[in-house]
Amino acid sequence: MPSLPALISAPDAIALSRDPEQKIVFIDATFLLPQMGRDAEAEYLEAHIQDAIRFNLDEQSDAASPFPHTAPSPDIFEMNMRKLGLNQNDHILIYDNSPFLSGARAWFMFRHYGHSNVSILDGGLAAWRAAGGAIASQHEQGSETQPMGDFKIGPPVAGAIFKSLTDIQNMLGDTDMQMIDARGPARFRGEEPEPRAGMAAGHIPGSVNLPVTTLLDADTGRMRPMSDIRALFDTIKIDLNRPIVTTCGSGVTACGLAFALHLCGTDQVSVYDGSWSQWGHESQDRNACPIAN
Repeated sequence: MPSLPALISAPDAIALSRDPEQKIVFIDATFLLPQMGRDAEAEYLEAHIQDAIRFNLDEQSDAASPFPHTAPSPDIFEMNMRKLGLNQNDHILIYDNSPFLSGARAWFMFRHYGHSNVSILDGGLAAWRAAGGAIASQHEQGSETQPMGDFKIGPPVAGAIFKSLTDIQNMLGDTDMQMIDARGPARFRGEEPEPRAGMAAGHIPGSVNLPVTTLLDADTGRMRPMSDIRALFDTIKIDLNRPIVTTCGSGVTACGLAFALHLCGTDQVSVYDGSWSQWGHESQDRNACPIAN
């Protein structure tokens, strides 16, 4: 069976969900910042794509790390996905209901752990609703325990690698470095405080800014036309033929940039896992982790 595209429209997703030959599993990977005043877990229980499995980004992280959303060890991720009932032959279709493409974090994680059959629903839950897709609540769907799946990790797909703090430190001063920060411009410039306590303001020296929200149509939440997205990367002078590192606040929206770059045809993209929550933390030595603003 031919592989599915990385970005799938809501009408196509509805058709796939009704095709008995397709092993499509919907994953809700909505993540919301605390100051937004919303509860992603409660919203999922209230309304989600029928039969969708909840992928909580906080829970699918390294519990021992002091920084949010740090990728877990391979064996922990494998076991967690099996507990969610995921199988090796499933095609995972990720969606979210956040304003900053949080589902891309799950997309990158699956590829990092070797699962290539993964796509994102263009426009997320809102697009699914608009197209007439089936919606369920946890009460309607029931709360039966998922049978254990046979999900198995493998080597990263097409270079989907997480960079460490040391990796980024070793890149400083390299004129060939291409690093894109997905945070909003005021946070990037250090003019707006970070949403997490104990954080400095500013950005990693040498990085450039492209807020992940600029990739999305403000009215529909769907990805903008590829010509627009390519133009955005061109505006910040990113060479799509050379390696790129993406970063953000805690490694979530950085994956949205990685997804957009994938749609542009480049997979020479890695994500700084700790991102600003690690680099900008008050405990860091500023000689080792300098800040620009």
